[in-house]
Amino acid sequence: MSRAGWLDRFDLFAAAQVCAQLGCAAMATQLSKWRRLPADLDWSPCQVGYFLCVEGEATLRGALTDLQHLMGGPDEGPRKIFGGLYDLLVADPCPVELQPFRAILQQHIRETWPFAPGDEVLGEPVLQRTLCSVRETACLLQRPDTEVITTLEAAGLEIPSRLPITWRIYDQDAAKGVLEQLNHGLTAAAFCKALSVASWVFAEMRDSGLLIEVAHGRWDPLAAQRLIDDLLVGAAPVYVGCMTGAAWRRPHQGCS
Repeated sequence: MSRAGWLDRFDLFAAAQVCAQLGCAAMATQLSKWRRLPADLDWSPCQVGYFLCVEGEATLRGALTDLQHLMGGPDEGPRKIFGGLYDLLVADPCPVELQPFRAILQQHIRETWPFAPGDEVLGEPVLQRTLCSVRETACLLQRPDTEVITTLEAAGLEIPSRLPITWRIYDQDAAKGVLEQLNHGLTAAAFCKALSVASWVFAEMRDSGLLIEVAHGRWDPLAAQRLIDDLLVGAAPVYVGCMTGAAWRRPHQGCS
């Protein structure tokens, strides 16, 4: 089967729905979402979506990647970036005809997003952190992005320079131990900023013996992040206006 016939292997109505929602998401990068298309152009989203995925899964995933980079950073969340396409495929139960497309989107999200425990991907919980963001790591350690990248690359990890800084990710297991080179501990104030915690939360964690002091008055942010990840395994995501999750577990929130 030629690449041009890739969509023919799927249910016609399911493929049409996916093309329409993918096209709407793509067009939203150029047009305000509140603007309605003229009646004689109602077909445009379907055509745009069709051309973005007709040649196969690789071109579809390329379109999804482009959408991510155009619509914001990982903290925006896949629902906001993919819009109606995400809503279509997150349905529970997902119609059998749509499940192949759901599997593609789910795999793509898991391979490109720095998720942590407490997040979910198309309704399925994330149980462990596998990918990390350079930007989040820099905020967590309170070090410059460039210093984090240089350290990771010196250890043999490839950080794609062509991507927006918020989308530059690396494998956590491959970087195990590497970031300790940059981890000199943080003062209480810097610790609270890095993990977006209130001073009283920090005090309770410290007094309960939950934090590791690496030097007098300096606390280990990497150990604290691992602790928070463990606490959030199995937690149900709670969405609050203008926030993608609990602020105190998102190192990049509160960082300029």
